[in-house]
Amino acid sequence: MFARRLFIRLKPNKLGEFIKTFEMNIIPLLREQEGFKDEITFAAPDGIEVLAIILWDRRANADTYGASVYKDVLRMLGTMIAGTPEVATTEVMHSTFHHIRAPVALSSSPDTGPLHQEPSLSELKRNIMNSVTNQKSAIKIELDRILTSAVVLSWQDLLHATHGGLIHIEYAPGKTLQYLKVWELTGKGEWSLVCEYWMSCGPAGLPRDGMTFSNDYHSAGLTDMLELIMQHQDRFSDSLGRPGAGLIQVTLPTAQESLAATACMRQAYESLGLTFAHIPAAAMA
Repeated sequence: MFARRLFIRLKPNKLGEFIKTFEMNIIPLLREQEGFKDEITFAAPDGIEVLAIILWDRRANADTYGASVYKDVLRMLGTMIAGTPEVATTEVMHSTFHHIRAPVALSSSPDTGPLHQEPSLSELKRNIMNSVTNQKSAIKIELDRILTSAVVLSWQDLLHATHGGLIHIEYAPGKTLQYLKVWELTGKGEWSLVCEYWMSCGPAGLPRDGMTFSNDYHSAGLTDMLELIMQHQDRFSDSLGRPGAGLIQVTLPTAQESLAATACMRQAYESLGLTFAHIPAAAMA
């Protein structure tokens, strides 16, 4: 038996909607899938962190679900989720509910220790949620470095031919980043707004949640990378204590810097259980 673990961060006040959607739409869909065995959902007391464990008869069943129906599940939950869900598939070694026995380790002498007592359901839930919390350890990449890498990897999308080849990343230092802006220096010595990412409301209380491009700029790759960074900013080590925090200057990257940025971003994605596939031409040269 195999377990597909899905860790989700919900937007505030979305737990009730999540539960309703899961019970009315997603559970019936799961029951139609070949090899589906069971589903268990846990929610942290804050109503933000949710862990869903789906049990499958075979690894192939879990993989088939992940390649097809899982996309429909994400669409159903799209308005409730903050950031990118974290997914992992593991083999189930033991379960008191499904009578799965763990492999017996070979030993030259009998085990004379105390008899093993199965954990209660409440203990099982607590252990799983503690495991999730421990997995959310900080990624050993500074926030400024990962932001710089995102711009370097999107350089060809952002630089206008008539501009000066200098980009600034601006944010307000604090416990969390409420917004982030990217500017490009024009040939006239003025700064042109490339994009901005707001975690809450924009100026004058205008709702501006997420990514917005300006002045004919656009980059799908930068959108994806900034979405991951801003929604998981608590996972990166901050750079807020250094002099000049809040303003990052990025110049025309060399091929070596593009390679370093690719390695940095790949490490960040893999630390979150994701695959990073955006590699600029300079990094492939």
